[in-house]
Amino acid sequence: MDSDVERPNSYKNLYGFKEILFEYNPQGQYLGVCAIDPETRMEATIIAPQTIELHFAKRMAARKLRMVVDKKLGKKPKPTKKNNNTETNHYGKREDTSGWNL
Repeated sequence: MDSDVERPNSYKNLYGFKEILFEYNPQGQYLGVCAIDPETRMEATIIAPQTIELHFAKRMAARKLRMVVDKKLGKKPKPTKKNNNTETNHYGKREDTSGWNL
């Protein structure tokens, strides 16, 4: 089994970790990327096609690791950025008020 462990410097600050370890496991047409937080000893794995660019796979794994760690530690997830051009209608559904009907 081919694997490579790397210590990047860009994703740890983006997702609030002191350190993230990445392990790559190519298997046929797919690439398994495992993100590991050595401080909490938790890991998250994603499976992606081997044609994916490595930085996208690392970002997805780091993001999933943040979600797993927050869930295990009981923290609430960070709110996503809301679109200011939406309003809730009387049915409780969000409507786009920007004038663009796509």
